[in-house]
Amino acid sequence: MSIQNLLTIDEIAAIFKVPKATIYGWVHYRKIPYVKVGRRLCFIEEQIRNFINNNNYKPDGF
Repeated sequence: MSIQNLLTIDEIAAIFKVPKATIYGWVHYRKIPYVKVGRRLCFIEEQIRNFINNNNYKPDGF
């Protein structure tokens, strides 16, 4: 893992198209993987990709 693979909360909010407050809520309830670097929240890009892939639900018949 390199520092280039770390995403900020602003980038995560843009990816999910939700307000930053929503991301903070997900972090608080541990619904999304994150890393604390000092007081900053960071997100590992690969873990976010896995999170999206693992939470992808398809309707019956697909």
